[in-house]
Amino acid sequence: MKIIQRSDGKFFATYTTRTKFGDWMAQNLFRTGMTLREVAEKLHVGRVSISMHLNGRHNPTFRDVVAYCWLFGNIDDPNDIYKLVKEES
Repeated sequence: MKIIQRSDGKFFATYTTRTKFGDWMAQNLFRTGMTLREVAEKLHVGRVSISMHLNGRHNPTFRDVVAYCWLFGNIDDPNDIYKLVKEES
C-alpha cells in the first residue's frame, strides 16, 4: 500500500500486493471511500497511547494499531508497534 497526498491535501491509499494486510486495508478504504484523514480521526495514536476507536470499535485491537501505523507509513514491522505499546503501558 502506498500513501498519496493530492494537491487538495487529501491522502489516499493506493493498492499494491506488498502484503495481504496492505491489500485488505486498501480494499476497505476504497470500498468505504474513507480518506486516511477520516481514519485518523477515528483512531488517535499519539506515540501509541490509544484514546479512541476505529470503525466503531471501543478498545482498539492490535490489528487496529497496526492499521493506523501502516496507513501513515511510519512503522513497517508490527513487532515495533507491539514494543511501543508495551513501553507506553
